[in-house]
Amino acid sequence: MNARSTFALVLPLILLALPNADAFEDACSALKEALWAKDSGKRAPALEKLLALNDPRTLGVLHGYLIDTIPALKDKERRLESLESERERRSLQIERRKKNAKDDAEKAAATTAEADFQKWLERDYEPAKKDTENVRGRREFLGKTAAELVTGLSAEKRLAEVQRLAKLVNDAKSTPAQREAAMECYARFGDKDSVTTLLRVGREAQKERKRMSEELPKREADYEKVKEVFHRERKQLGGNKITIATEAQMKKAQAEMDEFQKSLGAVTELEDAAFRLLPTALNSLSPEQKQKAVADVLALAKSADVSIRTSAIQALGFVNEPAVLSFLRQTVLAPGTEAGTRVACIDALASLKDEASLDAILDKCLKDPEWSVRASAIAALRSIRSAKAVPALLAAAENEVGRLRDDALATLRNLTGKDPGTISSWKAWWEKAKNEGFQPVPESEATKVKRAEDDGGTRVSFAGIPTSSRNVLFVVDVSGSMRFSLDAEQEAGAGQTSRLAVLKRELKAALERFPEGGTFGIVTFSSFVTRWTPKLEKMTPDLRKKALDFAANIEPEGSTNIYGALKEAFDMAGRGTQDKFYRPVVDVIYFLTDGKPSQDSEVSDTERILSAVRDWNKLGKVAIHVIALGEADLQFLRKLASQNHGEFSNP
Repeated sequence: MNARSTFALVLPLILLALPNADAFEDACSALKEALWAKDSGKRAPALEKLLALNDPRTLGVLHGYLIDTIPALKDKERRLESLESERERRSLQIERRKKNAKDDAEKAAATTAEADFQKWLERDYEPAKKDTENVRGRREFLGKTAAELVTGLSAEKRLAEVQRLAKLVNDAKSTPAQREAAMECYARFGDKDSVTTLLRVGREAQKERKRMSEELPKREADYEKVKEVFHRERKQLGGNKITIATEAQMKKAQAEMDEFQKSLGAVTELEDAAFRLLPTALNSLSPEQKQKAVADVLALAKSADVSIRTSAIQALGFVNEPAVLSFLRQTVLAPGTEAGTRVACIDALASLKDEASLDAILDKCLKDPEWSVRASAIAALRSIRSAKAVPALLAAAENEVGRLRDDALATLRNLTGKDPGTISSWKAWWEKAKNEGFQPVPESEATKVKRAEDDGGTRVSFAGIPTSSRNVLFVVDVSGSMRFSLDAEQEAGAGQTSRLAVLKRELKAALERFPEGGTFGIVTFSSFVTRWTPKLEKMTPDLRKKALDFAANIEPEGSTNIYGALKEAFDMAGRGTQDKFYRPVVDVIYFLTDGKPSQDSEVSDTERILSAVRDWNKLGKVAIHVIALGEADLQFLRKLASQNHGEFSNP
């Protein structure tokens, strides 16, 4: 039973023993009705009536409503994300139909489809969007109101409320929603122990996540064995038939895997919330309390445990304090600091837009022997935005090869709003611009400038996304739906282009242009995930022919195991977080799919997949370029690219 349900059961008994019980109960009901109403303007008046009663139970009521709101908002955001994908997919489909219509009948069909789309927007999409915004506003309203209410309490009542929330935060038996709601309120209250409490909760959750993550591979392997038996038997019996025993075994294995992943996801959310709220808690403290709390976080930032260390450093990226800035700058320059910590510190300095660290980034980080550190330095220059960065970026674009050359040019485009093309053209532009007092365009106005056709680099292109990288992994979907046409959930007919045809065409073109001596690999996925070769290979004429033969003979079947494919990709590339692999072998992953994560995958929840990839790629800085075909989940895949330094394409 959750806290809200418990509150609902005991409230009537409490109210009977208190004066003005009916008035308080009526005010609570009126506030709840206003909070859940579509008109957000009703909230403030309803709250005023409740506050006017000056009842000490008010904070508990607000907190109970917040507990209800957090999971409700997550559900609505997932629903809206699904609708966003549907909206984008249908819009693109209609545009293609209108463009390709050859006669009056096809034009009329396109017009009808467009009218149906508009009705769908009005009936399904727009109401869901407004509803989500309403619930998001409710969450912010409740958190802010609770914090303001606490500040007006007497010292005794304030202490009692803080202790109540701290108990909820620390109660491992509470639901994730209860603990997250308690943390959101508690972090705003300015309690002297809030930072210490959040750090403890975050570290405990991190320790549990690490334990479960270490257990996960065995569970995944066991699940794969059951799934393999299931698919083999269904294939042998034909017609999707399966024995009762095997079906029961599959359902049990799937339920156990889902429950384990759900628990892992809850622990991860708790850890994220604890560290995410650290800056809020720090900034709510008095100057004296804040100084001590910052010292506690800095101590964790020096932990021997890499996961704790990097999480603490990430939290410091939101705390603009002299001691924090000094630590970050010194750590970046300190001899012997390992690459992962340097990456985390550079990212934190970028988050703080610390101009005082610019010289260190330009003089040392851009010349670091680890490519992931140099990638972080180039990204930091985009955030700090200084004219001093331009010569260093020009030098990086000229001297770097592959992915980092692309990064340097992309940052130059972002800072300047221009793209002269080749390095010599950039240098000519800079000679003139620096004498004219050049200043970077404001970040709010920085737009994505169209990449010049010729920038002097050697490029491989996959589905319209080029790269200069010589270390690339192709991860491609070979599920059964790849036989379908681009615009329909049915096999491509005469005159229609299938998704498989697009995959084969693009993979062939990329392999033909891939530079000899470069490192590459191919991972295919459907229900199962397969490496074309056991390890990454150096391109040779003979291997190119074998890779092209393999690409030409791909045959699709099965479902869409996106999580397994990405996990295999990072295992093959070398990870940059919770293990010893701080040196990913590849710096670019091309990920092509036409689907959504299948329910029979180890993980089908898209937010959990994104969280796992962020974790694997936190320090590695691998760019994931994503190509979405057909009925793919566009919003999820767009996030996958944007959160991992990549580009997104929907051809």
